[in-house]
Amino acid sequence: MLNSGLQGDINRFQDIIRNLSMGVNRSGISWRDAQYAELSEKIQRLARSSKEVMQAGERCMEAMRRFDDIASEE
Repeated sequence: MLNSGLQGDINRFQDIIRNLSMGVNRSGISWRDAQYAELSEKIQRLARSSKEVMQAGERCMEAMRRFDDIASEE
């Protein structure tokens, strides 16, 4: 229920970041200047931050699974 919705959101977020990164890498073929280097560095920072978001989402989902397990133990 809630877990599957959260997992879907996490997957979509991951796909968006991956597509953004691939797009920037493809554009790097024609951009060999300081602007590309700056953009590439910012995308790398975004990717690192995104990984942290993904990990936090996974921890949240695990906590929700544990809570559901505890709640179902009557």
